[in-house]
Amino acid sequence: MSKSNIKSAGVSVPAATNELKATPDGVMINGTLQTYSYIINLFENGTYDSLSADAYQALHVIHDANQSGWVEPDLNQQIAMWRWLVASMFIRELEKNGCEAEGITPGEDKYYTYAGGGIPIPLRMMNVRNALMCLVETQLLQVLGGDEGKVASVEAYRTMVTNSPEDGGLILSAEGMRQITGFLDAFVTMAVTGAFPDNRAIH
Repeated sequence: MSKSNIKSAGVSVPAATNELKATPDGVMINGTLQTYSYIINLFENGTYDSLSADAYQALHVIHDANQSGWVEPDLNQQIAMWRWLVASMFIRELEKNGCEAEGITPGEDKYYTYAGGGIPIPLRMMNVRNALMCLVETQLLQVLGGDEGKVASVEAYRTMVTNSPEDGGLILSAEGMRQITGFLDAFVTMAVTGAFPDNRAIH
């Protein structure tokens, strides 16, 4: 992920529960060696949704390993990490705006209330990741197909973040916020009116 600049994501998160270190053979987690593919899959399967500090540490470790020539994530893996990062940044925006919901179940990722479409809806990281998959990947793969669609998906996610030195690193861009909130608002409208939202691809 040499082009991702994930290393500069200066986000405020709780202390990590695990210690990760990049090696030529994989990632050492509290003294146990795991493959890079195993770590990257944690972004895909939802494990990192409730472990944001560990996730950001993993992004840094994978970035370092990539810079050292120890790992070269394939397109699917890059998409999974970028999707998680963008979703996490959107959740952080909700958190900053006091949208955290009550009744959090221990061990699960938190709920947040999004009311941009006029009707409050509960969101978790999983919901935002799934929305991004539909908003970005599904549409671009339908339009472009194959590897071209995957490359375009990575680039689309890159446009959804921006570097903000005053905020300490990467944050959700204005375009990223517009795309995500527009998509969520469309589905709120669908739920209320029964009209399916516009499925235009991102350009």
